[in-house]
Amino acid sequence: MEKYGDFSKYNDYELLYLIKANVEEAREILFWKYSFLIKSRINRLGVPRFYWDDYYQEGCLMLHRAIKIYDENSRMSFTKFFELLLKRRIITLLRKDLKEFQVEKMEDFDEYPSYIIEQDTYSLLESCESNLSEIEKIAYERLMMNNEKVENVSKELGLNSKSLSNAKQRALRKIKKELNK
Repeated sequence: MEKYGDFSKYNDYELLYLIKANVEEAREILFWKYSFLIKSRINRLGVPRFYWDDYYQEGCLMLHRAIKIYDENSRMSFTKFFELLLKRRIITLLRKDLKEFQVEKMEDFDEYPSYIIEQDTYSLLESCESNLSEIEKIAYERLMMNNEKVENVSKELGLNSKSLSNAKQRALRKIKKELNK
């Protein structure tokens, strides 16, 4: 078994109490225990593999934050509280990183001759766009790339806001899948 044995014998509330009393082993046990949850959520939320280490570190920072700000008197368990913080942080980072990934991908081409830039960029965009429906293309371009508001675009196009939001989510999933290939 691992360094801490069967971690199910450690109650989160006992560990939190010990952490606040500056017992370092309790902090190590809690971090070890929740490392599995962090890795699981990173994988489940579709984070590209080359970001996994960064996101794991962010997950550890969120766990540290959760330990500091968790209120034992709340109706939410510590696990649920931490999961909520972690999920929100991963989604926020994922939105930011996917936009930066597109910029970085373009900047990486500076080292290559222009014909390679045009060919690689074109094929990347073409492969992503070929998998999107018309409404998904609109949602991707207008909502994600141009940061327009769902309400404005849906009114302009005469579409339901919910349908446009769903199309945006579908487009994002398809693009992530294509970029992970």
